[in-house]
Amino acid sequence: MGGSLSVWTAKGRKLFPDATLVQSDHDARAFDGPTRPDVTVLADAGLLTAALLDRCAGPPAPGWSDDGAHDRLARRRPEDDLTGDGPAEPQAAAAAGGLDPRRVCVALGEHLPPGRRLTTDSGHHFGFPAQHVPVDHPDRYHHTSTFGAIGQGLGVAIGAAFVGPPRTSVVVLGDGGLATSIADLETAVRERAPVLVVVLDDRAYGAEIHHLRRAGIPDELGRFDGTDLTAVARGFGCEAVEVATLEELAAAVAGWSGVDPLVVTVPIDGDVLARWYDEVLPPAGH
Repeated sequence: MGGSLSVWTAKGRKLFPDATLVQSDHDARAFDGPTRPDVTVLADAGLLTAALLDRCAGPPAPGWSDDGAHDRLARRRPEDDLTGDGPAEPQAAAAAGGLDPRRVCVALGEHLPPGRRLTTDSGHHFGFPAQHVPVDHPDRYHHTSTFGAIGQGLGVAIGAAFVGPPRTSVVVLGDGGLATSIADLETAVRERAPVLVVVLDDRAYGAEIHHLRRAGIPDELGRFDGTDLTAVARGFGCEAVEVATLEELAAAVAGWSGVDPLVVTVPIDGDVLARWYDEVLPPAGH
């Protein structure tokens, strides 16, 4: 088996900007992928590897793990990516346009009960909960990005709420993702799904905004405002609240019954660009 070099796995080829990329495959059609190799070798990967090993002599060169990388990774914490030593920005969602989504997800990780299941919707924002809201075991994390489409997370989280022993099912999605799947709240209410729906609301399709900005194109078409998703959620019979501070977010999580669905909308600062998305965006002007 081999691995594909997509825009995601190769960081838009910024992972190895100066390297000569050699790709081997038994099927020539594999060479037409999004990350074009400099040299192609039509061969069985196993046979090619064996032939290369026969030509290699001497001890292996020092690797990345020989310089203390394991220790540095063990010491690293998700909050290390936050700027400054703490939440220096105003906690209220006011002039800055909303809360820092990284700090929102750090707060969720601190206040959610242990044993939770976490579902992330697709979109620019999912890197924040994926990095800052830990789970106890990999099988309790559900990432929905089939075909790169938003709006799948809510349905998956509702299903996850009924899997195995009772435990909190949390889904973090964007306002665009909720808008495309909000009818699923009817199912959640009717079935009394114990699911906590956290909406990171930047009043826009965040992925498109960042793409448009990077390309130097006006982003007005990617923005929307005026739709009160909290009120719409209540219209489905769902308990729903909008919070403006991290303290209010913590109170909403603590006050949730854990029995019926709850929608918590958090206005966020859409100018915060997720690190993973910055890595795959094309260079400015492209």
